[in-house]
Amino acid sequence: MKLVMCLECEDVVRLFPETPRWCQCKAVGGVYVDGVNAKVWGERAYVIGFLNSSLARAIKHRPDRADQGERFEAFVIPRESESIQMVPVPKSIKELCDGRIITE
Repeated sequence: MKLVMCLECEDVVRLFPETPRWCQCKAVGGVYVDGVNAKVWGERAYVIGFLNSSLARAIKHRPDRADQGERFEAFVIPRESESIQMVPVPKSIKELCDGRIITE
C-alpha cells in the first residue's frame, strides 16, 4: 500500500486505483495506475509504503492491552523509483480524464 504525505499541511492520503486523491491543501496527491505503480505530484510529496502482509500480521497479533501496539514494516519510497512516476501538478480537475492523469 502506498500513502502520500504532504509536508505543507502534514496530511497523509491513501492512494486508490484510477481515483486521484489530494491532500487537504491540494499541494500534493497521487493515483495508482495499477496494483503496484502510481503517479504522484507535488514538490512536497513524500510517498510512504508498507508491506500489506506485514500490516495484516500486525493486525492479527494486535494485543488487547499493552503499552505499544504491534509493529509493522513501513518505508519512505525514493523520489526516483520504478513504481512511482512524479508528474506535474494538475491545474484543475479538467486535466483528469476517467481518473487518469493527462501529463502531455
